[in-house]
Amino acid sequence: MAGYEEKIIESIKKYKGKIHPVDIIGYKLRAYDFAEKNGIKHAKVYKIHSRIEFVKWDNLPDQFVIKPQQGCSESGVLPLIKENGKYRNLLKNNIMTLEEVVMYFMYGTITEKKRHSQSLWIEELLANPLPYDWKVFTFNGRIACIRQYKRDGQKKYCKYWTNKWEPIKNICKKIYTYEINNSLPPPEHREEILNTAKLLSKAIRYPFVRFDLYDTPRGVFLGEITPHPGRDIRYTDIWDKKLGQMWEQAERELKYE
Repeated sequence: MAGYEEKIIESIKKYKGKIHPVDIIGYKLRAYDFAEKNGIKHAKVYKIHSRIEFVKWDNLPDQFVIKPQQGCSESGVLPLIKENGKYRNLLKNNIMTLEEVVMYFMYGTITEKKRHSQSLWIEELLANPLPYDWKVFTFNGRIACIRQYKRDGQKKYCKYWTNKWEPIKNICKKIYTYEINNSLPPPEHREEILNTAKLLSKAIRYPFVRFDLYDTPRGVFLGEITPHPGRDIRYTDIWDKKLGQMWEQAERELKYE
C-alpha cells in the first residue's frame, strides 16, 4: 500500500507534460466556474488582462487583488489597498507605488525567473485583514485534515486540524516554509468549511484534491483547487500512511460510482 508522498509523486509522473483532469475543471479561474455550478461563493472578478501594462488603474476600486492566470504559491499575488496615492500590500504589509506594483508583478514573468504568467485577473479583496486560508485535504467526500495558513506579515504560520476541529500537533516530520503555530484560532464558520469541501470533493470526482477556502465575515469562499499541493512538508509515517490509505480507498470507490 502506497503512502501519500508516493501517491503524489506517482500522480505527478503520470500527468507530466499533460493537463491534469482536475486542472481541466478547476485550474485558477476555472475554479470559480466550478464553484458557481455547485452553489459555492467565490471572489468577484473585476477584470481579466493579458498583461499588467493594460490595466486601467483609475477604473478599479480602492482595494482589490491581482492574481496571475498561471503560477504557483503566492507568486504574483498582490492584495492591495489604496492609501494616499500608493498601495499597501497586505501580504507584506508594505507600501508600494504603482510603478513598484507593476515591476513586482512583471519580475516574476521574466523568462529566467518564470514564476507566474504575464496574464492576470483582478478580483475583489474578500476581507481586511486577510482571512485565514483553510486548505482542506479531501478524498472523495472525506476530509483527512485541514491546514490553516496565516499569510500576512513578514512571518508566515500554519496549523493542522482534524475534521472535528481538534489541533494536530504531531503531523509533520519536516516543514520547509511555513512555521507551525498551534496558537492560531479555529474558524468562525467551521461547519460551512467542512460542508463546502465535502460537496466540492464529491462533485469533482477525483480521488484526492485539496480545496483552498477562505473564511470571511460573509461566509466561506473558494480560492483554489489543487491536485498536487507543494511538497514543502514531509508528514510523519503515521500520517503519510493514513493519507495514502484514504487516497487508495477513494480510487476504489470511484471505480464503482
